Amino acid sequence: MVKVVSVVKKKSNKMSAAKREELLIENFVGLQKAMINLSVKFENLSDNISKLLNVFELSAKDIVANKGRQSPEIDREIMNRINMLLDQNKNLMNSVRNLESKRETIPPAMPPMSQSSNIPQGMQQSQSIQQNQIKKTIVQTI
Repeated sequence: MVKVVSVVKKKSNKMSAAKREELLIENFVGLQKAMINLSVKFENLSDNISKLLNVFELSAKDIVANKGRQSPEIDREIMNRINMLLDQNKNLMNSVRNLESKRETIPPAMPPMSQSSNIPQGMQQSQSIQQNQIKKTIVQTI
């Protein structure tokens, strides 16, 4: 058996010194442009942070000077609204308590009408009158 060895010439990817130097210069110029853009963006970021810090300092001074209040009139108005809400809440709670106590005194629900067909006519009328009276007292307490 005979082995056949083929010899393939590889193309050399070697650049000439001039091309290599030109490519290095282009890459260096591109790197410098990127560095300049980055430094400009960092400068803008630094300015914005400084402005934000100034805002925080001014607000801190204002809070210390006014103890966090904008004006006494606004504080009074807010306190009045809060007091009104508290009063409304108390009234609602009292109403709920009254309804709950009335509900406890009301007898259990009447059986459905289909089951009450065995009840004499006179008792059915008295039950409906009682139910109407209960409804009226509930409406009056509300």
